[in-house]
Amino acid sequence: MKVALYSWNVLRGDASGNSLLERVAALRAAGMSTRLYSQHASVADRDVQVVSGIRRVRWSLFYRSANLHVFDFGWHYELLDLLFEIRPPVRSIVVFHGFTPRDIMPPHLQAGTDQTVAQLANMMRADVVLAASHYSKTFLAEHGVEPERIRVLPLPLRLPVEPRRVAAGNVTNLLFVGRLFVSKGVLDLLRALATLRDNGKTAWRLSIVSNPAASDRGYTTAAHEFIRDANLTPWIDHFGAVEDRARLATLYASSDAVIIPTYHETYCMPLLEALANGCAVIGYASGAVPEISQGLARLVATGDVGALMRELARLFETKGSSAVAIADGGSLPREEFERRTRERTRDLTGEAYDQAFLEIVREVTRSA
Repeated sequence: MKVALYSWNVLRGDASGNSLLERVAALRAAGMSTRLYSQHASVADRDVQVVSGIRRVRWSLFYRSANLHVFDFGWHYELLDLLFEIRPPVRSIVVFHGFTPRDIMPPHLQAGTDQTVAQLANMMRADVVLAASHYSKTFLAEHGVEPERIRVLPLPLRLPVEPRRVAAGNVTNLLFVGRLFVSKGVLDLLRALATLRDNGKTAWRLSIVSNPAASDRGYTTAAHEFIRDANLTPWIDHFGAVEDRARLATLYASSDAVIIPTYHETYCMPLLEALANGCAVIGYASGAVPEISQGLARLVATGDVGALMRELARLFETKGSSAVAIADGGSLPREEFERRTRERTRDLTGEAYDQAFLEIVREVTRSA
């Protein structure tokens, strides 16, 4: 069987890009021929073909002979319009990654958000639409995609699990993993930390892991300027992109808490990676975050920097405690917290995801 895949961008080190490349590998391992068409790519792969638009794909013999077309969708791109050209018995699947609402996008990207919303109609042409969360499924249904077409298939954890190795002493180690983008809220975190530092709370360090290629340049500049102007540099380590998964797992395992001050999430891989490595999570209760955390994270109202600051202060004051803060003001003994996080993430393996995805592929193509 021949499977043609499509994406706006193939970016290694990005959750969506990693997921796409891993699906390609699973299809190949199952004996299927693949060709990935993308309008942008930062990876070298024998079957990744960078194309300028639809016309270049139409010239491809592989495209014309493919049995199945799989489209990744999280931002508008011309290749998604190929859905209108696919006719039975050829089948199609869309993997929906969600996108940031217009009001929390940088001004120069808001028009692109409008185009992305317009392309939601394309998914009504797909045989199956895969959503990573029930939050995303609800969003799609509200925008006209028939619920019976939508399957919830959570993205897998492909990160090793490291033993907890938090340093002793009174310094609280914080970790932020994500793009430097307005919707991710890192400036909220920096403002909260600056206020705490000004109030005498100085026994902390923040590590920032972010992929420059997936970040917004203006917001990145604003974050660096805030760190400089607020004299936060001595408290902050900026690692840039961390593609080595063992190293990233070590950062999670050596942190007291992962901070997720996000304004919108349709899944939130850093949250799951933190829980898998037994790390406490503090963040905003936005989008799919409550669904994904299942009560195992301390969440405050989205955009409430004061509440975020109070939770950070509480974390600093309880450094070394055997209890871990969770939802609704509760806490769990460390051992019970880690038992529950293992239970939460146990089934989110790459093998389970690949098997489920391949079964959907076989089901869709059997009906051809």
